[in-house]
Amino acid sequence: LFKLMDMVGDSSIIADIEELVSPYEETKEALEEFKELVKTLESFQVFNYKLNLGVARGLDYYTGIVFEVYVEGLGAQKQVCGGGTYNLVKLFGGEDVVSTGFALGFDRLMNAIEELNGKPELEPIVSTYVAAISDSTRHDAFNIAQTLRKADIPTEVDLSRKKFKKILAYANKIDVKYTVLVGERDLEEGKVTVKDMLSGEQELVDIDNVVDYIKDKLY
Repeated sequence: LFKLMDMVGDSSIIADIEELVSPYEETKEALEEFKELVKTLESFQVFNYKLNLGVARGLDYYTGIVFEVYVEGLGAQKQVCGGGTYNLVKLFGGEDVVSTGFALGFDRLMNAIEELNGKPELEPIVSTYVAAISDSTRHDAFNIAQTLRKADIPTEVDLSRKKFKKILAYANKIDVKYTVLVGERDLEEGKVTVKDMLSGEQELVDIDNVVDYIKDKLY
């Protein structure tokens, strides 16, 4: 246990974790959940994270993975957010529903904004919606969505495994201009389907060109 608590690093430490816990059958489910989290982070192109098995939040209702968010340069006040997995609904008399939540430190956030020399200008309107057609393409969808965001294309991505009809219904509801559909067959050819939500027309687009394609359409 103490060896596990001392483990800190990037995804390379997972192999060491597996080696330590492999004799204990009851750890397999938690380990798979942990590995899926790391895979999801990297699908969203989040690489500035550190795995730390010694982190423990101050409240005892957490039931799974916990996390903390830091802003470098703030010294002892660098933690601006913390949270994790819990079952609070049941605690208050409801059903046994797994939830994830977090809390932000307002004063520390303001300090972080000052440290970073002002708040960045963000476009609040979502223009593009990215959705996986099947579970096997979810991480590809996350990656594509993050690539669009980094290209300053306001993008939302489906996290709730919607069926095809509900994907399009939701895209219409949030009034996006384009929906990027990520399917297995298209991915095998290095493509995704981009649907114009106004005209109803859709086109197969090379993944490497999807940013330029949508930018040309939007701007």
